[in-house]
Amino acid sequence: AADGGVGEDGAVSVEPVCHDIDDHLGSWTGSTKVGMTYTLTCAPGFAVIGTRGNGTRGRSTASMTCPQNLEWPKDLWCEDIDDCVELKHGCGATGICEDKVGGYDCNC
Repeated sequence: AADGGVGEDGAVSVEPVCHDIDDHLGSWTGSTKVGMTYTLTCAPGFAVIGTRGNGTRGRSTASMTCPQNLEWPKDLWCEDIDDCVELKHGCGATGICEDKVGGYDCNC
């Protein structure tokens, strides 16, 4: 991909960029230009998930930099935080935890 601009001599210059990324559960901000930072911010109740061992699991934001080869070094996206996973006895001995976006319900 490339961003075009017009130089002082009237010639169109092409600046290399990584491709834009979309996530309907969060938003990407920053720059896709080589060497610049692109940041994913997840909506409330969601956390960054990704591949390639990026250490972002559970955080609400994550950033990466567009490299010279124009291939993002990570695959990042937002997913619902499972609020029931860490609850030990939050719903009582006979309660069942039901995950909701941004929280949970206990059904007895």
